[in-house]
Amino acid sequence: MRCVLAILVGLALAEGFLQLAVGRVRDMGLWFTPGIHAPDTRFGFVFTPGYRGLMRHRDRLFAEALTLDERGYRQPVAGPSEGTARNHVVFVGGASMMFGFGLPDALSVPGQVARASRHAVVAENRAWPGQSLHGSWVAWRALEADREPPDVVVVSLFFVHQAPLQVSADDDPPGASRQRIAQLFRFLPDLVPTPRGPVTEWVGPPAFRWLLIHQLARAADPSWAGAALEALTARDPVAAGGAARQANPVREPETIPLRQFFDSMAGELQREGTDLLFVTLPRGRAPADYYDEFLAEVPPGFPSVDLHRGFVDDEVAVQTFAAGHYAPATAEALGARLAHPLDALLDRRASEAPMESTHP
Repeated sequence: MRCVLAILVGLALAEGFLQLAVGRVRDMGLWFTPGIHAPDTRFGFVFTPGYRGLMRHRDRLFAEALTLDERGYRQPVAGPSEGTARNHVVFVGGASMMFGFGLPDALSVPGQVARASRHAVVAENRAWPGQSLHGSWVAWRALEADREPPDVVVVSLFFVHQAPLQVSADDDPPGASRQRIAQLFRFLPDLVPTPRGPVTEWVGPPAFRWLLIHQLARAADPSWAGAALEALTARDPVAAGGAARQANPVREPETIPLRQFFDSMAGELQREGTDLLFVTLPRGRAPADYYDEFLAEVPPGFPSVDLHRGFVDDEVAVQTFAAGHYAPATAEALGARLAHPLDALLDRRASEAPMESTHP
């Protein structure tokens, strides 16, 4: 009996030590199963086309399944409204908040918009975690240049204040945001098992909240991703992208004035007959006027909706999970609020001719 008690006490002490020693690193490393990124000569890296894996986070070690399409984007979500013609709505910007980290496709903000709209909407989520608004726009325009223009593009603003108002145009490695993302992914294979193998199936995913079980099982089960760290390092997307940029340098400004960027975006879409809607995303405890300066840069005649101010004015709490991302209830509330101005645009498109372009 004493022997059993001693073993249990030893295991508890070992678990406590592991939680104190690596718990913080584990929290920061639980994002996706390995392979989510692929090197790309144009953008440094892209999200891997056809990727199938899991989104992970500290709330639940094994979280939502994720399948990306042939361009590396989340799957489209069609709303329940019936109609002879579907309205294709593309969502650009918003990084991981609009991507819907931790949420299945249908429960992300774009998916909720499709469900709440009165029109027959197909929501096409073109946001990538860690990507700037400029990067999201440039990647979408390049990767889907061969597709028919959508009916509406929703541009999500999730900015941090800076002066002067501008948007980063330096979306090539070694950009700081991409380096941080790559550093986080390097932790992943060493600290988190892939969800396969006999030990995983026998013990069950919830047990791997306990790092001691995690580490012992990794040692016993060679199918886990212990060797993936070396493979990921050898295929480092930041290094690969940096080498490609050196071989094919493209000069571009480090920053672009925000109004200039918005004007360029609006002009391109108007020439294609696509409507444009600017929206802000809630930023927790930020004041109601947080986005006022940004929205002042929206070109005249284009609709914008300050969802952040609406949440503050109505005293709606921003609920988060999955390492600070929008929880299902908040994503649903944002989808319902965003559906109203989108429906107004679609009503106009159904009853009137498109606006004449005011841009050359």
